[in-house]
Amino acid sequence: DGVMDCTVGRFSPFIPFYLLRAFEDLNAEENLITGHDPCDKWGGGDMVGGSPRVGGTRLPLATILAVSEHHMHNT
Repeated sequence: DGVMDCTVGRFSPFIPFYLLRAFEDLNAEENLITGHDPCDKWGGGDMVGGSPRVGGTRLPLATILAVSEHHMHNT
């Protein structure tokens, strides 16, 4: 059905990768920013997080990678 669970993280706090901004953009892509269960959206901490817990993500892996790479290079 195209739904998957994804985890995004960084190995060290010294790696310049602002996960919280990446999660905001992934939520915008997923259209889950307002009016939804706070557990059912991209989120986590500044070291690791992931896709919505309840419903998973329907985003293509290429989109997840593009958003993540953008925030790794533009922090």
